[in-house]
Amino acid sequence: MIKRITSYHPELYSIERLSHVSPWSEGVLQSCFTENYQIYGWFSAAGILQGFCVIQQVCDEFTLMNITVAPAYQGQGIGGQLLRYVQALAAQHRAKLWLEVRASNAAALHLYEKQGFSEVGRRPSYYPRGDEREDAVIMSWQAV
Repeated sequence: MIKRITSYHPELYSIERLSHVSPWSEGVLQSCFTENYQIYGWFSAAGILQGFCVIQQVCDEFTLMNITVAPAYQGQGIGGQLLRYVQALAAQHRAKLWLEVRASNAAALHLYEKQGFSEVGRRPSYYPRGDEREDAVIMSWQAV
């Protein structure tokens, strides 16, 4: 079940840290609890936070800043459920939805393309990857 998260929970950082090569810091996650951001979590029937997403709304545009599913729950469709929820929110507001993703993240790219996102550009050498850097793929979606 998807619920809005209105205050910081340490589980957010735990999921973030376990799920990403270069995770957001706990401070960055905490800073997202302001009026321009919305955070939604996927909770099990037992109330366990299994994944979350962070969106930023500025005027008539939404940006999916982060979408993360705990490793133990990946591959169960939770990321897709969160993404479709964000798309529905954007559609309600007639907002364009933006995101950027690591060029090497084939699973995320597949999910985004499957949900109707289109690549609109790249940010060369945007993300750190060990001693090197990799491109960010910029994608957008808008309800028809």
